[in-house]
Order: sequence, then C-alpha cells, then structure tokens
Amino acid sequence: MKAVKILLLVLLTYFNASAQSGAFDSYNTSRFARVIRLGDAYTGVAKGLESMFYNTAGLAGINYYGAAFSNGHGIGVMLPNKVTPNDYAAVAPLPENLGTVGFSVNNLAFKYDGFFEESQTIYAVHYARKIIDKLSLGISANYYVDNNNSLLLHFGQLPKEVTGKAFDLSLSALYQLPEAVLLTPRDGFQIGVHFRNVLNTKMSYSETSAKDPLSQNIRTGLSYTFVPSIQKIYDLEPVRFMAAFDAVFYGADNKYYEWKPNYGLELTLLEILQLSFGRENELQINNLWDYSPQYPVNRYGFGINIPVNRILNLKNMLELDLNYSLSDWQKVDESNPPYYIGIQKKALINKDAFSMSVKFKL
Repeated sequence: MKAVKILLLVLLTYFNASAQSGAFDSYNTSRFARVIRLGDAYTGVAKGLESMFYNTAGLAGINYYGAAFSNGHGIGVMLPNKVTPNDYAAVAPLPENLGTVGFSVNNLAFKYDGFFEESQTIYAVHYARKIIDKLSLGISANYYVDNNNSLLLHFGQLPKEVTGKAFDLSLSALYQLPEAVLLTPRDGFQIGVHFRNVLNTKMSYSETSAKDPLSQNIRTGLSYTFVPSIQKIYDLEPVRFMAAFDAVFYGADNKYYEWKPNYGLELTLLEILQLSFGRENELQINNLWDYSPQYPVNRYGFGINIPVNRILNLKNMLELDLNYSLSDWQKVDESNPPYYIGIQKKALINKDAFSMSVKFKL
C-alpha cells in the first residue's frame, strides 16, 4: 500500500510538471541513431535529414530527395513501462537553387498501465538556403501538441484528459571555414548555431487556464573532417575521420540556466561503413540541482551506406542509410539513492536506437 501511495505521489507530480510547467523538455535530448551515437554533438556536423532537428541550415547542402524513419531516443525514463519514440522526416530540393524544404514529425509517447498515457508530438516545416558560397541559413516552423490522459490528473482536480498546443520558430546557421585553415584540400571544417523556439511562446491547454513557456535551447557546435591524402579506391575515399563538439544551453522564458558539453568521433571506411563513439555529458547546472538523473552517458554505434544505384547499375542516385546506436548509461542503477523511489529499483532506459533513410535523384 505504501508503494502505491508513493507511485501516486510521484506520478501526480510528474503530470503536474508536464502539463503545467513547460512541456517538451524531453525533446532537448538526442534523436536519430547517428546523432545519438555521436553524443548529441551534431550542430556543426549538420549532414543529411537528421539536421532538421539540430541545425536546419544543414538542409541547404542537400541536392536529393529523401525520407527517414527513426525509432529510439537518447533519454532515460524513470517510470513508464512503455516508451515509444518515433521520428519521420522528408526533404526535397527546390528548383533554380531556391533552397531546400523539409517536413518532420517527432513523437514521444509514454505509458504506465492503469495510470497515465502521454503523447508529445512536434510537426515541423523546414527551409534552408545557401546565402553565400560557405554560409547557409535555415528556419523551422514548429507546431507542438501535448496529449495527457491520466486518472491522476483527475484526482488532482484537473480534467482527466488535457491537451496543450503551441507554435514557435527555430533559426539556424552553418558556416564552412575557408580552405586556408584546412590540413588537406579534401578536409571540411564547419561551425553551426541553432536557436530553438525564439518567439518564446506559451503552451496553452484547452481544458485549463494554464499557459506555460516552451523549453528553449541554443545549440553551438563545430566539426572537423580529416581526409588523408590516400589514393581513392573505385573512386571512394578509403578512410575519413571526423570530430565534433557541441555546447547546448537549455532554459525557458529566454533565460538559460544550464548547459551541456558533448563530443563525438567518427571513422568512415570507403564511404560505406561508419563507426562512431560519443559522450553526452553532465548538465552544468547553476544552483538548481546537485545531480543529473541521466548523464553522463557513453554512446556507440555504426552506420552503413548502401549505394543501391551502383549495385543495380542504375543511372540516377539511389542510396539507403542504416544507422544503429547503443547507449551505456553510467549512473542509473539501484545503488545510486536518487534513482531508488520505492517502486522499481531500476529506471526503464532506452539503450537502443535504429534509423534508416533513403536518398534518391529523379
């Protein structure tokens, strides 16, 4: 009976926090398998469809049509017995060098049988374009929908079902440094910045009078790709190294009270196989909490690029990307008192993530 009371108390606190003090904080963690395995250090990388969520300006470098799906999330969840993280994305270049457009749906659903269900979804439209040769800018229009269905909300004198909605904009930039700073002519050095939810709008709930700010973040990052001067094999680079670093600042109401330094390393062989390691680090918190319940965490994984057009001898580009990541959570265990809440000794954590994308030219 005591455990049930504790569960009710914790879940009620969880839902009051989620429904009335700023939703979508969970979307500040890494998404898409390639980004997860790089330790959430992707703002200065900004390659492929994954850049929609981390640096929209990276879409300007895409000259193909593409679609992507991802299942997995770089977050440790304490209570729900079911977590479903799914992401969808599509991208298309515009004619006459007018830029690139994209559309994405990010959904994260929590469920604890008999007590609550919650689904957080972001519908976003993206646009990016090169302004000058080495500078790209991007903008994203984000529409948030937060659905809560909980018996505990009703116990707390709130409607059993609560729905929140909000709209905001994100702005991005990506700059490629000149060749004068590169080690070899085939190297690449990029810096990026991404401002999420710059309008500082409020999440409005139709069943209550609550209006609470969306979470905000500022992502800054850089990446360096080193390509040794080795003769190509079948017109493919034999080996490529990449290092990336991000500093991500979190907050709300245009106040940023914590930040996280992340880094990732990647080795690419024959432009087909990628091996990655990343570390998503502890939040650097200013007088808020003395511990973080999730970080640091090490990430590992691999990616495979399958050039279908070469295999089938097709005229136009057709490629399939497969990505996998594994998270090694360091701190969430039964021996650490902050994570023992009297109900279950270990947190339910999401260790695996898988994503795939198809890229083609007409």
